[in-house]
Amino acid sequence: MKKKYRHDGYYRLRRIRTTQEHRVNGKRSDPDYKWARAKRCGKNLPNSWDDITTRPQKTWKVKREKQYRDEKRGKKHVIQVGLCFDEWKLTQYFEEHDIPYVIKDIKEQQTRTFKVMEQRVVRTVPQFIRVWDKNLNKIVKGHQIGYRDIYEWVETDKTRTSTHCYLLGYEITWWTDTNIGIDYIIG
Repeated sequence: MKKKYRHDGYYRLRRIRTTQEHRVNGKRSDPDYKWARAKRCGKNLPNSWDDITTRPQKTWKVKREKQYRDEKRGKKHVIQVGLCFDEWKLTQYFEEHDIPYVIKDIKEQQTRTFKVMEQRVVRTVPQFIRVWDKNLNKIVKGHQIGYRDIYEWVETDKTRTSTHCYLLGYEITWWTDTNIGIDYIIG
Protein backbone atom coordinates (compact mmCIF):
# COMPACT_ATOMS: atom_id res chain seq x y z
CA MET A 1 0.00 0.00 0.00
CA LYS A 2 1.27 3.45 -0.91
CA LYS A 3 1.75 6.07 1.75
CA LYS A 4 -0.20 9.30 1.64
CA TYR A 5 1.33 12.71 2.16
CA ARG A 6 -0.29 16.06 2.80
CA HIS A 7 0.08 18.81 0.24
CA ASP A 8 -1.97 22.06 0.09
CA GLY A 9 -4.38 20.72 2.71
CA TYR A 10 -5.32 17.60 0.75
CA TYR A 11 -4.03 14.07 1.06
CA ARG A 12 -2.52 12.70 -2.13
CA LEU A 13 -0.82 9.46 -2.98
CA ARG A 14 2.91 9.41 -3.54
CA ARG A 15 4.12 8.66 -7.03
CA ILE A 16 5.26 5.17 -7.92
CA ARG A 17 9.05 4.77 -7.66
CA THR A 18 9.98 2.46 -10.53
CA THR A 19 12.31 4.69 -12.58
CA GLN A 20 15.44 2.63 -11.87
CA GLU A 21 13.78 -0.64 -12.83
CA HIS A 22 12.51 0.87 -16.08
CA ARG A 23 16.08 1.96 -16.92
CA VAL A 24 17.45 -1.49 -16.18
CA ASN A 25 14.74 -3.10 -18.30
CA GLY A 26 15.61 -0.79 -21.18
CA LYS A 27 19.28 -1.90 -21.11
CA ARG A 28 18.43 -5.59 -21.21
CA SER A 29 17.64 -6.05 -24.87
CA ASP A 30 18.89 -9.66 -24.90
CA PRO A 31 15.93 -11.93 -25.84
CA ASP A 32 17.39 -14.85 -23.85
CA TYR A 33 17.53 -12.91 -20.60
CA LYS A 34 15.60 -14.62 -17.78
CA TRP A 35 14.02 -12.42 -15.15
CA ALA A 36 14.73 -13.29 -11.55
CA ARG A 37 11.18 -12.28 -10.66
CA ALA A 38 8.47 -12.03 -13.28
CA LYS A 39 6.75 -9.46 -11.11
CA ARG A 40 9.57 -6.95 -11.81
CA CYS A 41 9.47 -7.46 -15.60
CA GLY A 42 9.05 -4.20 -17.54
CA LYS A 43 5.56 -4.97 -18.76
CA ASN A 44 4.38 -5.75 -15.21
CA LEU A 45 5.76 -2.61 -13.56
CA PRO A 46 3.13 -0.03 -12.57
CA ASN A 47 3.11 3.39 -14.22
CA SER A 48 1.14 6.61 -13.81
CA TRP A 49 -1.87 5.12 -15.60
CA ASP A 50 -2.20 2.51 -12.84
CA ASP A 51 -2.18 5.13 -10.10
CA ILE A 52 -5.39 6.14 -8.31
CA THR A 53 -5.69 9.91 -8.31
CA THR A 54 -7.61 12.08 -5.88
CA ARG A 55 -9.55 15.24 -6.68
CA PRO A 56 -9.45 18.12 -4.19
CA GLN A 57 -12.87 19.63 -5.03
CA LYS A 58 -15.95 19.05 -2.93
CA THR A 59 -18.13 16.09 -3.75
CA TRP A 60 -21.91 16.07 -3.99
CA LYS A 61 -22.04 14.43 -0.56
CA VAL A 62 -20.48 17.46 1.11
CA LYS A 63 -22.85 19.81 -0.69
CA ARG A 64 -25.89 17.71 0.19
CA GLU A 65 -24.85 17.53 3.83
CA LYS A 66 -24.74 21.34 4.02
CA GLN A 67 -27.71 21.97 1.76
CA TYR A 68 -30.29 19.87 3.59
CA ARG A 69 -29.29 20.33 7.23
CA ASP A 70 -32.15 20.94 9.64
CA GLU A 71 -30.71 23.04 12.43
CA LYS A 72 -28.95 26.38 11.93
CA ARG A 73 -30.30 26.65 8.43
CA GLY A 74 -31.60 30.20 8.75
CA LYS A 75 -34.62 32.02 7.42
CA LYS A 76 -36.06 30.88 4.10
CA HIS A 77 -35.98 33.42 1.24
CA VAL A 78 -37.72 32.88 -2.13
CA ILE A 79 -37.42 35.08 -5.22
CA GLN A 80 -38.56 34.65 -8.82
CA VAL A 81 -36.41 36.01 -11.63
CA GLY A 82 -36.67 36.06 -15.41
CA LEU A 83 -34.44 34.35 -17.93
CA CYS A 84 -31.81 37.10 -18.12
CA PHE A 85 -29.93 36.77 -14.83
CA ASP A 86 -26.38 35.59 -14.17
CA GLU A 87 -26.86 32.14 -12.63
CA TRP A 88 -23.12 31.41 -12.50
CA LYS A 89 -22.40 34.55 -10.46
CA LEU A 90 -25.17 33.74 -7.98
CA THR A 91 -24.18 30.08 -7.49
CA GLN A 92 -20.55 31.10 -7.05
CA TYR A 93 -21.57 33.57 -4.30
CA PHE A 94 -23.66 30.91 -2.53
CA GLU A 95 -20.83 28.36 -2.72
CA GLU A 96 -18.19 30.80 -1.42
CA HIS A 97 -20.32 31.89 1.56
CA ASP A 98 -21.61 28.37 2.31
CA ILE A 99 -25.27 29.34 1.89
CA PRO A 100 -27.70 26.49 1.11
CA TYR A 101 -29.76 27.18 -2.02
CA VAL A 102 -32.05 25.58 -4.61
CA ILE A 103 -32.71 26.90 -8.14
CA LYS A 104 -35.85 25.55 -9.85
CA ASP A 105 -37.20 26.19 -13.34
CA ILE A 106 -40.56 27.91 -13.77
CA LYS A 107 -42.21 26.30 -16.78
CA GLU A 108 -45.54 26.71 -18.51
CA GLN A 109 -47.17 24.06 -20.66
CA GLN A 110 -49.32 25.18 -23.60
CA THR A 111 -51.54 22.95 -25.74
CA ARG A 112 -52.62 23.97 -29.23
CA THR A 113 -55.10 22.24 -31.55
CA PHE A 114 -54.96 22.91 -35.29
CA LYS A 115 -56.35 21.47 -38.50
CA VAL A 116 -54.03 19.42 -40.65
CA MET A 117 -53.22 20.89 -44.06
CA GLU A 118 -52.42 18.77 -47.12
CA GLN A 119 -50.64 19.72 -50.32
CA ARG A 120 -52.68 18.77 -53.37
CA VAL A 121 -52.24 19.27 -57.11
CA VAL A 122 -54.75 21.82 -58.33
CA ARG A 123 -53.91 21.89 -62.03
CA THR A 124 -51.14 21.22 -64.53
CA VAL A 125 -49.96 23.99 -66.87
CA PRO A 126 -47.50 23.92 -69.78
CA GLN A 127 -44.01 25.32 -69.15
CA PHE A 128 -42.20 27.38 -71.78
CA ILE A 129 -38.65 28.61 -72.28
CA ARG A 130 -38.24 32.37 -72.15
CA VAL A 131 -36.17 33.84 -75.01
CA TRP A 132 -34.78 37.36 -75.55
CA ASP A 133 -36.07 38.85 -78.81
CA LYS A 134 -33.63 41.39 -80.27
CA ASN A 135 -36.20 43.01 -82.55
CA LEU A 136 -38.75 43.64 -79.81
CA ASN A 137 -36.11 44.22 -77.05
CA LYS A 138 -37.99 42.09 -74.55
CA ILE A 139 -38.34 38.52 -73.31
CA VAL A 140 -40.85 36.46 -75.24
CA LYS A 141 -42.28 32.99 -74.81
CA GLY A 142 -40.29 30.28 -76.63
CA HIS A 143 -41.10 26.65 -77.28
CA GLN A 144 -42.78 24.35 -74.73
CA ILE A 145 -40.43 22.14 -72.66
CA GLY A 146 -42.89 20.28 -70.44
CA TYR A 147 -45.62 20.65 -67.83
CA ARG A 148 -45.55 22.10 -64.34
CA ASP A 149 -47.85 21.14 -61.44
CA ILE A 150 -49.40 23.91 -59.35
CA TYR A 151 -49.92 22.92 -55.71
CA GLU A 152 -52.26 24.38 -53.13
CA TRP A 153 -52.58 23.83 -49.38
CA VAL A 154 -56.04 22.49 -48.53
CA GLU A 155 -57.57 22.07 -45.05
CA THR A 156 -58.68 18.58 -44.11
CA ASP A 157 -61.09 17.31 -41.46
CA LYS A 158 -58.24 15.88 -39.37
CA THR A 159 -57.04 17.76 -36.29
CA ARG A 160 -53.75 17.51 -34.43
CA THR A 161 -52.84 18.60 -30.91
CA SER A 162 -49.35 19.75 -29.96
CA THR A 163 -48.03 20.47 -26.48
CA HIS A 164 -45.03 22.72 -25.83
CA CYS A 165 -43.27 23.46 -22.56
CA TYR A 166 -41.88 26.99 -22.25
CA LEU A 167 -39.30 28.18 -19.71
CA LEU A 168 -40.51 31.42 -18.13
CA GLY A 169 -37.89 32.00 -15.43
CA TYR A 170 -36.33 30.63 -12.25
CA GLU A 171 -37.32 30.35 -8.61
CA ILE A 172 -34.36 30.81 -6.27
CA THR A 173 -34.64 29.62 -2.66
CA TRP A 174 -31.88 30.12 -0.08
CA TRP A 175 -31.61 29.92 3.71
CA THR A 176 -29.74 32.54 5.73
CA ASP A 177 -30.37 34.93 8.63
CA THR A 178 -28.43 37.83 7.14
CA ASN A 179 -29.31 40.07 4.21
CA ILE A 180 -27.03 39.11 1.31
CA GLY A 181 -28.10 41.90 -1.09
CA ILE A 182 -29.62 39.65 -3.75
CA ASP A 183 -30.56 42.61 -5.98
CA TYR A 184 -26.91 43.66 -6.17
CA ILE A 185 -25.70 40.12 -6.92
CA ILE A 186 -28.29 39.42 -9.64
CA GLY A 187 -28.20 42.90 -11.21
